[in-house]
Amino acid sequence: MEIERLSDKWLFERHSKEEISRWVNDLKYSYFIRAWGGHANDGDEFKLTLNYKNKSDLSDTLKKLGISIKLLPKNQPESVSDVPEFEQPRHIDLNHIKCFCWIENGKISFSLSGGQDGDLYEVTETDFENCKKLEQLIVDNNLTGMISRDLENNVTCISKARYAGLFE
Repeated sequence: MEIERLSDKWLFERHSKEEISRWVNDLKYSYFIRAWGGHANDGDEFKLTLNYKNKSDLSDTLKKLGISIKLLPKNQPESVSDVPEFEQPRHIDLNHIKCFCWIENGKISFSLSGGQDGDLYEVTETDFENCKKLEQLIVDNNLTGMISRDLENNVTCISKARYAGLFE
């Protein structure tokens, strides 16, 4: 059975094969995610996701990273699904790294894009460098055991499983 992949034309439309290959080979815990495009209203991003087991685990992880979340009135639409009393962090500055943080279903996801010019639909070398800094923050806080690899199954995730040719 053939593995589903994005076309080379789409994959390398904005960034060269060499650039994407360098990015994905230099990242240890994060991924380059290529947008679906069209009318999907998504953009390219670098993404890192951590797993957590329960509310205490979530709280400890957020504390280590210096992320504070606010209490919300009940039934607010932007609450954390696992702990609905808290507001989603959304756009945050994490140790001078601008990223988008979303907590849901046992996962803390960090998305990086627009770091150079504010265009959240595009990634640049600035976002790549910020992603490397985020990875180092994860290492420095002994959180590497919480890294999620679930993204590797997504067609738009540039991983060894789907795009082995970029990892040579």
